[in-house]
Amino acid sequence: MPVDDNGRIILRKDIRERFDIENAAVFVGTAEHLQIWNPDIYYDLEEEEGVDPFVLLNAAIPEGQ
Repeated sequence: MPVDDNGRIILRKDIRERFDIENAAVFVGTAEHLQIWNPDIYYDLEEEEGVDPFVLLNAAIPEGQ
């Protein structure tokens, strides 16, 4: 991923559009995966009782990847 002169990661337009990311993003990760979220969506899901956005997205990853 390219980085600008201020050290910010530059996301491609198609990624920003697909995940509805505008001016800010939330990066969540482990040693094996990195997820990039629209902050509004991430924090809304996180506030819902019993909903962990990280678990939701991991469930969508096909086995073996």
